[in-house]
Amino acid sequence: MHSALYTGQIRHRRFAPCGHAFAYQLFMVWLDLAELDTVFRGRWLWSATRPTFAWLRRAD
Repeated sequence: MHSALYTGQIRHRRFAPCGHAFAYQLFMVWLDLAELDTVFRGRWLWSATRPTFAWLRRAD
């Protein structure tokens, strides 16, 4: 299976003219379109065949 979830953090820091910093958590989904039926099997919020919270239609 090639599909995966990636997690990480974006950070920024500034020293001048005044100190400032922030960090954001993020995640990205890498989906192999040939694996949609396998990846979404048994997931009720994700689907490739019916309307759900995250519906990835092949026609799109």
